[in-house]
Amino acid sequence: MNRRTMVMATSVANRGLRQDLSALRNNLKQLIGISKRNVEIQQKMDELGDIVLQCSDLETLVDKTTKAIRDQFGMTSVTFALSQEFRALLPEVEPVYLKSPVADKLFFMSQEKLTEIFSRGQGPVLHGKLEHGSVDFFPLRELRRVHSEALTPLFYDGEYIGSINLGSNDPDRYAEGVATDYLRRLAHLASLALANLRLKHELTRATTTGG
Repeated sequence: MNRRTMVMATSVANRGLRQDLSALRNNLKQLIGISKRNVEIQQKMDELGDIVLQCSDLETLVDKTTKAIRDQFGMTSVTFALSQEFRALLPEVEPVYLKSPVADKLFFMSQEKLTEIFSRGQGPVLHGKLEHGSVDFFPLRELRRVHSEALTPLFYDGEYIGSINLGSNDPDRYAEGVATDYLRRLAHLASLALANLRLKHELTRATTTGG
């Protein structure tokens, strides 16, 4: 190998090494970014878990949870949809001059409809690039600003008891294939909290009736 050929070979090798190093740096940056993001999500989930499990009634649970998700994850709209049986957990009489803290945040639907919507599995239903959000899950005043949505089923003891619904004005935020692990964890916490509130309500009613 003459000197010119050796110089060219060295140059090619160095160029390849620089490209490999550049690719490695980019991969490390992405890995660090993902790790930081995962830590941030874990911290937010811990905070949400504390909020969910400390709520003593349905109105407080819905009000505080939707506000926390909206603030921490930058959502356009966050709501709960629950099966009709949970309507009994709300106060029977509301002062007519006070707006309910869960107005536009809590919807009710039949068990059959929940089962129909989420019958494919217990994972979130994702819709991206929408003209507007789903009318059954978001309030009319926010509907037109929702361009992607994650409808996350709440499942307990073999039945669908509702869903947590996240709407974003970003049409690609909840497109098909987006990671949803944190939504599943949130749904598990909320399902347990709701089941506990339902049990407390049934025990209270049974005690009152029995007395």
